[in-house]
Amino acid sequence: MSVGSGRADFSKPLTVFLDESGSSGDAIKTGKAFDFGGQPIFVLAAIGTTDAASLEAELTRLVRHHGLTDGEVKSTGVAHLPQFTADLARYLALANCSIFLEVMDKRYLIVANLINHLILPPVPGFDETPGAHQMRAVFGDFLFEGLPDAILTQFAQACAEPSSDRVAALFEALEAWALIQAGLDPIRPVLLQLLRDNAADFADDTNPRACNWLPLPDISVTGRPISMLPGLSALTNIYARLNRFRGGALTGVRLVHDEHMLYGDILRDAKAVMEQLSVDGVLPPLPNADYTLSEHAKLAFASSAKTLGIQAADVLGGFVMRFVRDCQYGEHPSRERQNVMARILELSHPARAVGLNFVMSHHQLARMGISWQ
Repeated sequence: MSVGSGRADFSKPLTVFLDESGSSGDAIKTGKAFDFGGQPIFVLAAIGTTDAASLEAELTRLVRHHGLTDGEVKSTGVAHLPQFTADLARYLALANCSIFLEVMDKRYLIVANLINHLILPPVPGFDETPGAHQMRAVFGDFLFEGLPDAILTQFAQACAEPSSDRVAALFEALEAWALIQAGLDPIRPVLLQLLRDNAADFADDTNPRACNWLPLPDISVTGRPISMLPGLSALTNIYARLNRFRGGALTGVRLVHDEHMLYGDILRDAKAVMEQLSVDGVLPPLPNADYTLSEHAKLAFASSAKTLGIQAADVLGGFVMRFVRDCQYGEHPSRERQNVMARILELSHPARAVGLNFVMSHHQLARMGISWQ
């Protein structure tokens, strides 16, 4: 639902089309230059509509209006036509479609996982407080800007091949870095103390298990362990944001994700685990999302070549991915592309969980001229 539009009618069935952009597998595939194979930004885009036929008709009209050939519409094919995405965004606003985009910097995702497992792991009683999320965000900004790639590579290697020795070495490397930097910033002494406390807890364990201090891997259909798959956390957060947006009314909501031969089962399992954890009451509260589920949505996978709604999500997500990537790691976007991004941002209303959710540092957002809560 766009900003300024009327209230949504949650009694109508809602179809949410999802597609990924910038996917290079799990985040531990950092690449030799820590560039993630040229895809440092990941976006999962979702378009919710109560009238899928109208969305499909509009995409068909836009293809003809912009003189494109018939066939599957891909964001790569319209990258040279920013006005195509602008016209799509205009339709989404007029049709009161709801959009949900998770925009992740993969390096920041690694930093966030390192924080959540080695520096500030879940603490009962603390995680339920408003300050818990803010404290992790402060650590995220701090470590994203200052932590050497060598330590993040060391963490990624430990996730790929977990062992107690690798975890112990990580604590040593993190503490050595924090110790050298101590005194330059007020947060560093706090970081140093947390690292020392957690390292002591790990060393005191009579049977230290690396898996307790590292992200648990998922297993692909080929049997390969997958660590920190961006699409997994993106899907579950969109699910929680939908729950917040609709006030828990998820019956009648159908998620239609682009088919994923390698990761489809992982995404299904993640949704099921999230639903069970909600029953168990062990999920912490987060701003602009609600992981406490009273109803469940359905999840299906479909071919993007045959599903125009997925193609629309691809166009939207691909544009945002390239815009953010260029702002952070490439050339400055043209004025026309900036205007299109501004139109997409107008569809956002963070307090209602609608629009774009950025998983990156505040410094990165400032670089794009975006102030976000």
